[in-house]
Amino acid sequence: MFTRPLRSSRTSRIAAASAVVLVGLSASFAPAAWAEDLELDSGHIDAFNVTAEGGNLKLNLKEDVTGSHVLHDPDSVTLRVKEEAWTDKTAQVPEVGTSGYYLPQTQDPNLIWPGWDTNGVRSGGFGEVDINFVKVSGPGQVYAFQTGSFGGNTPILADKGFEVRSGETIVQQEPAHVHTNWVFTAPGTYTMCVQAAADGATSNVARYVWSVGNGGPNTVASCDGEGEAIAVSARSGNDDKESRPSSSSSSRSTSSATTSSKPTSSKPAPAASPAKRQSLPETGPSYMTASFLVLGVGLAVFGAGTVRLVKAATRNK
Repeated sequence: MFTRPLRSSRTSRIAAASAVVLVGLSASFAPAAWAEDLELDSGHIDAFNVTAEGGNLKLNLKEDVTGSHVLHDPDSVTLRVKEEAWTDKTAQVPEVGTSGYYLPQTQDPNLIWPGWDTNGVRSGGFGEVDINFVKVSGPGQVYAFQTGSFGGNTPILADKGFEVRSGETIVQQEPAHVHTNWVFTAPGTYTMCVQAAADGATSNVARYVWSVGNGGPNTVASCDGEGEAIAVSARSGNDDKESRPSSSSSSRSTSSATTSSKPTSSKPAPAASPAKRQSLPETGPSYMTASFLVLGVGLAVFGAGTVRLVKAATRNK
């Protein structure tokens, strides 16, 4: 006498479970949210995240530390390079030749893992993207390069150099997600003013602030030439953090940070032909693979639930 109600209850539970799966899948593909100001000292970061909307380029920062694909105005994030990133091994790289704070191309879970992602320009019909370092300033030098699968270091910059200076460019010939080695030679605060360009279109100029090691100059340079002082808390260990005041409370001062730029006497890099321009390979994890895997599992669960619903309905006839 109670068989039919029990089957109906079971059928309802299956339907509810299937609905939960579909809702979860919908949430996983929802647009990423913008977050508040924060400091990141570990985890995956696409520092130079380039997207295209309506023919316009947008440069922001994307991270998977506080969530999945969380977007930020780069100026609201401090990229923290811990003291433990210091190593003498970078002195063995001829183009670097000195010890420094090293962020490897392959992820170290204790450090930030910054790279860039230009896959977002596909929807706007763009392909090749130039990531231009309009201004680079700080207490030391900044180097960036890639390490091949069988060893050996290769440049990522258009002029084939290793030092990231004002006026340098990364040419990303095809949309990709890339990570690289970073080296900072001295503790303190570094500022990068970066702009993306593609097929005649340019993005906003975004400001990236790196807080490197313990101590050192703590001035944030402005992308229009002025400097902005930031408050630095006294630290005795690696766990202490620097904090950047909000724009309403920060004080303005003349920047004392040195600007790392190409010497005026150096020979300018010749315009590279398409055949010579470097196409950097993807080195980061593929999130599309994970998304399709989740979608496949969800559809399988939904399909199984539907079959059981049909069988239950047939038995109830």
